[in-house]
Amino acid sequence: MKANTRQNRILQVLASREEATVEALAGLLRVSAMTIRRDLTRLEHAGRVRRTHGGATLSWAGVVEFSF
Repeated sequence: MKANTRQNRILQVLASREEATVEALAGLLRVSAMTIRRDLTRLEHAGRVRRTHGGATLSWAGVVEFSF
């Protein structure tokens, strides 16, 4: 699986679950935990996810909520 495809899948998983662990993502995508960590680092640098201890959540940077 290519890195872009894998990273898009990670974003889909995070969108549905709000957060996920490295181990859960590695098992789901059938890659090593180190591969997931590298993907999460790239996604974090791009501002797409926020790393947590042992996993990640979606980054809400740039999301604006309006109260009516």
